[in-house]
Amino acid sequence: MDALLRINRHYGITVMCNLHSLDLARTYCDRLIGMSAGRVVFDGVPEELTEDVARDLYGLEADDVLDFDPAIAPERFRGAVAAAA
Repeated sequence: MDALLRINRHYGITVMCNLHSLDLARTYCDRLIGMSAGRVVFDGVPEELTEDVARDLYGLEADDVLDFDPAIAPERFRGAVAAAA
């Protein structure tokens, strides 16, 4: 993820990656796109993807992707784009 972030910052290239860990997505990305059954179910900034929203989107599987600690999400990591779902 650090290498992708450097590519994004240094070259200005948009990076898209499929992440199943919301903590990584929230840490490294400034836009998250959540998909379910081939449809976009969330499109927003990391701060909008709260635990309540994630639970609505992921249902019983929410605990598998909710491992985010806002204290470890330094602002300097914002910059890439990820599809998280």
